[in-house]
Amino acid sequence: MEPAGIRRGGWLDVQPDDSGCEVRVRLRGREGGRLEIVEMRIADPTGLTGTSLRDIPLGQLEALANCPELAQSIRDAMRGVTLTHFPISTMEQPPIRLDVPSGRKRKPDDFYRAVAAAYRWLSHQSPRPAEEIATRNDVPVTTVHRWVKEARHRGFAVPGRRRRSRRGLPGSKYDDI
Repeated sequence: MEPAGIRRGGWLDVQPDDSGCEVRVRLRGREGGRLEIVEMRIADPTGLTGTSLRDIPLGQLEALANCPELAQSIRDAMRGVTLTHFPISTMEQPPIRLDVPSGRKRKPDDFYRAVAAAYRWLSHQSPRPAEEIATRNDVPVTTVHRWVKEARHRGFAVPGRRRRSRRGLPGSKYDDI
């Protein structure tokens, strides 16, 4: 999944795979500074199917839009600023195997910056970035979640996205309310 362009109004063009499907999402800022998808346009020369719609990784697209390298340019486009260049040609993979300081003492900012970079990169490569980091560093997933929480607290990672309620959707525990 690669960003293909940023347009006025906060639109991000994305080429999610080699299928030829074009995806454009419109983003808006919410409290806490995180960008969220509020509209999407899809064009597929072979026709849209339920499967092709389900294959669009919305969570990964939102994570991509919230990368610091891209988020400011999207915010500028939301304000109507014309971009003269595209901010990301290719995102470089940060180290996923982290240099974890030993002991239970307070870890330095550089460690949490590395955690944030690894999590950010993996969040648009994998549906479970914390599990990937945990596996590569031989630590429990809960430890990685704690590291990410601290990286957010220190301002090195954007706030997480709260899951939306399934209230009223068929099959949910709330469908009879």
